Amino acid sequence: MNIVSTQIQFEYLEQTIERLAKLAQGNRAFRNAFKLGAANRLVSRILENRDQQKNQGIAGTTESVAVPAIIVQALYEKLESELEAYLNKVKVKQMALPSIGSKDGYFSGISAADSVSLNRQVNSSQQHYLPS
Repeated sequence: MNIVSTQIQFEYLEQTIERLAKLAQGNRAFRNAFKLGAANRLVSRILENRDQQKNQGIAGTTESVAVPAIIVQALYEKLESELEAYLNKVKVKQMALPSIGSKDGYFSGISAADSVSLNRQVNSSQQHYLPS
């Protein structure tokens, strides 16, 4: 389930960044920097949401029950442990940091990413809800 949710969220965010970059006015360097800024901001927001869930739990909705912070913390610790064990088994290739060809594009991407929903993803005719 975690893998499927992660794949759905990744595909949604990737498509959203690409769509927003196509709408951005600028040359190739601007659009590439836009995508980098948007991606970095989305990562920051996802990590902020994770930390908030660890501290406050997950509020219930009409479709799901509330999950207390202690349960969320235990789940994240388990997942982080599993990820660390997996990364220790595989060789992760170190990537060079990308250069920013346009500061205006980068900051435009950051700004645009603040309007992207992290809660509801639409995939064809199905809607998938992820914890906020």
